[in-house]
Amino acid sequence: MTEQPTSFLARLKKHHIYRVATIYAIASWVLIQLSNGLLPDFGLPRSSVVIVIAVIALGFPVVLVLAWMLIRPVDPEKLARWQRRRWRIGPILSLIVISFAAFWIIIIWGKISAETAASAAKTTVSQEVAAFHPPPHSIAVLPFQNLSNNPKQQYFSDGITQELTNALGQIPGLQVIAWQSVASFSNTTLSANTIGKELDVAYMLVGSVMRAGDSLRVYAELVNTSTGYQIWSDKYDRSIKDIFAVQDEISKAIASSMQLELGESTHLVSAATTSTDAHDAYLKGMEYFNLRTKANLYRAIKYFQKAVELDKNYSEAYAQLASAYTVLPEVTSMSYEEANAKAMPLIRKSLEINPNQPKAHAVLANIYITEHKTEAAKAELLKTLALDPNDAAVHTYYAFLLPLKEALGQYQIAATLDPEYWAVQMNLGAAYAELGHFAQAIKAYQAAQHLSPENIEAPLEIAFLNHLQSKDKESVRILTSVTTSNRDDSEVLDASRLSYAALLDPKLRSQALNNLDKLTGSKNGGFNQYYLATAYIVLGDDAKAIQLIRNFCGNTPDSCNDIAVDPHYLSLHANKEFQRLVARYGLKH
Repeated sequence: MTEQPTSFLARLKKHHIYRVATIYAIASWVLIQLSNGLLPDFGLPRSSVVIVIAVIALGFPVVLVLAWMLIRPVDPEKLARWQRRRWRIGPILSLIVISFAAFWIIIIWGKISAETAASAAKTTVSQEVAAFHPPPHSIAVLPFQNLSNNPKQQYFSDGITQELTNALGQIPGLQVIAWQSVASFSNTTLSANTIGKELDVAYMLVGSVMRAGDSLRVYAELVNTSTGYQIWSDKYDRSIKDIFAVQDEISKAIASSMQLELGESTHLVSAATTSTDAHDAYLKGMEYFNLRTKANLYRAIKYFQKAVELDKNYSEAYAQLASAYTVLPEVTSMSYEEANAKAMPLIRKSLEINPNQPKAHAVLANIYITEHKTEAAKAELLKTLALDPNDAAVHTYYAFLLPLKEALGQYQIAATLDPEYWAVQMNLGAAYAELGHFAQAIKAYQAAQHLSPENIEAPLEIAFLNHLQSKDKESVRILTSVTTSNRDDSEVLDASRLSYAALLDPKLRSQALNNLDKLTGSKNGGFNQYYLATAYIVLGDDAKAIQLIRNFCGNTPDSCNDIAVDPHYLSLHANKEFQRLVARYGLKH
């Protein structure tokens, strides 16, 4: 009897293809879920799950074909014959499945091994990028914690930190980060490694100060910033009158731990005064002096005066008092002549007591700079650097007196020693700009803007450098994005932005000039006049620009030392009146 033909779908059903496909799909789903959960736990990459899915997908048609070929319809007539042959089919099917699985396991393993190796290599590279290699003999003295249960004693712990910083700065071969850059890390929760990378130092000194009456407890700890391990620590329970001896012991212990030679000096810290009251007044004065505002400078002067009244042989207090006077012209209407007249007798007294007082030599150099006594200023600055090579401000002052290429090196040293102080980055940016390295100048100015977002000098400089590169649209965008709570600064920003906008749209020129005329009539500060003069130069009104330059150079002559190379004045070089200003205020190297 001839077997009736059946449809294709019916034949699939007889061969159990639907059942096999369903079972395979369920098993595949379970396997994918297990792979997704387990493979990453064994350290395998997520891509290994994708490979499993690909293998399952490729295996699906293979399984269906095998089912079609090997699973026979179990009709009663053919059952006996099927039973006789199933012992052959089982091993064959098992062999095929095992071979198929082994084949894909080898492929998967090879793929996973390759990706794991690539991932490990990537991790190694990432770690190498993340690793930092600071100068081996470099240190930051973080603000010591005030444990006196009296917030008003903060000036004392900060003062001790500054004095330790100054003491360590005199160790030959040791690079010490300036107080301005570490002050922001007071009571920080950042790790030693993070701080080390931020300041680019190999070590940091942390500690605490507790003062109770005449009793003093100082704890200090030296930490390796790469490993976070403690290198040295000690605790000192002394009388307040032993504070200088404690500082000396800490400084020498650090030098020993870092295997640094002290040279001929037996003491890094000598008693600056025998009067604890005078020392206390000095530290209070330093607290206000560091704030550099008009009111705080006058407060600092009062405390420094008290210190020298209590101890007439306090050399450092005389020097700091003189320094406070020389800073007053920057924030008040006091002239440099008046300030220098007040400061000079104090400097002479300081050096009479201690000819090797670095602060006194530095202030004297600053006075000579304002008086355009270049060679005398250089001599004093070199004496200062010999006594304290880690004074970032002194490197900056010295740079003022050098030819541009040599000056850049001094600015770079200052930026290394004081990396978190915005003014240092501004000076570095100016040096790059004067040398025509605009990209590097903008980078330094951007760092300054990051460190001091409220200060508008950095964005104004960035905008001007873009203008020199014919990117006035970018100049407008930069100044539009800057905000400040200071009304005067906001007006200068708006005036500068409008000046650049007028270059893009000449219809705005008249409005921009009228706005500048209005502002110049109400501004007296040299800072504002400088940038308003720049705006006049941008708009091509050289006569009004030169009048402003003449005004602020007369009030703050030290700000015009680089007048001959300042890129703001490039378009004025052929102007005879400007040439006379250069001859009067520009330094001759």
